[in-house]
Amino acid sequence: MKKNLILYILLVFLVVVNGFFLYNYLFPTVSKINNIGKVNGSPETFIVKALGFDDEQMKQFEEINNGHHESMVKSSEETKVLKDQLGRLIIKENVSDTEIDSILNLLGKKEVAHEKLMFNHLRAIRNICTENQKERFEQIIRDALRGGPKGMGQGEGGPPPPEGMPEGGLPPDNMREGGPPQGGMREGRPRPDGMPEGEPAPRPE
Repeated sequence: MKKNLILYILLVFLVVVNGFFLYNYLFPTVSKINNIGKVNGSPETFIVKALGFDDEQMKQFEEINNGHHESMVKSSEETKVLKDQLGRLIIKENVSDTEIDSILNLLGKKEVAHEKLMFNHLRAIRNICTENQKERFEQIIRDALRGGPKGMGQGEGGPPPPEGMPEGGLPPDNMREGGPPQGGMREGRPRPDGMPEGEPAPRPE
């Protein structure tokens, strides 16, 4: 029984990992658009502001969004029921492989259906866009796939370049790897008399 208990715990863990994999690997755009939206309010607010919907488009968007919200709530509730059923099997005295496989198969189908809802939601938003708005929408998708919108530092969401290094370019010839340019002491500290250029200053005793 102890061996079976460990097996069931591992199965529950695999279900959770599988859901995370589907959400972030098969449909990375959805997840990353949500992350961008957290910085700019809700994902819906971010998309509306970025696309500049007019009043008629806003009505269509609200209908799409409300329907999507209801479908997602229902999908999440059904998934929770199945996960609860799988969890109860852990403490059950005797469990058959058929019971386990049945719930796992249903969970897998629910996860796929959940991701399809997210995909169709984004497609529906695109369908109400004008041609110019579709170009902006496609840019949002591209930014999401790259990890975030432009203007977040060097490269795609990275930090600014080190001091003395031009953004997007190679370091100067006189810069040591990992350090500032050579050839002199830091600004504000004069070099002692008689010391040649390029030599380090002596440390005080």
